[in-house]
Amino acid sequence: MNRAFQAVGLALGLFDRIVEKSARKQQYNHEQKMKEFDRMIETRKQKYEHEQKMKELEMISHSNLRYQYVYEMFLDKFWVPIKKAQNKIKDAERYAKTY
Repeated sequence: MNRAFQAVGLALGLFDRIVEKSARKQQYNHEQKMKEFDRMIETRKQKYEHEQKMKELEMISHSNLRYQYVYEMFLDKFWVPIKKAQNKIKDAERYAKTY
């Protein structure tokens, strides 16, 4: 009788392992599908944003806003880093004063 219980216990243990392995495989497959879906959505989002930016640039290039846009780009490219550096220096000064 003991051997029968041992055999049943062994069979249930093996069955549990098989079910657990199958569940892990399904979970892994699901995660892979979700990652692929996320990549697809991100790609579409990037494509949409690029198309919108191109439309915006086309409108700007055909209007009087072109020079204003170039000016703002210039400011963003050169002025913003200078401002960030100035803010870091001010923060360092404040930190030095507190200690």
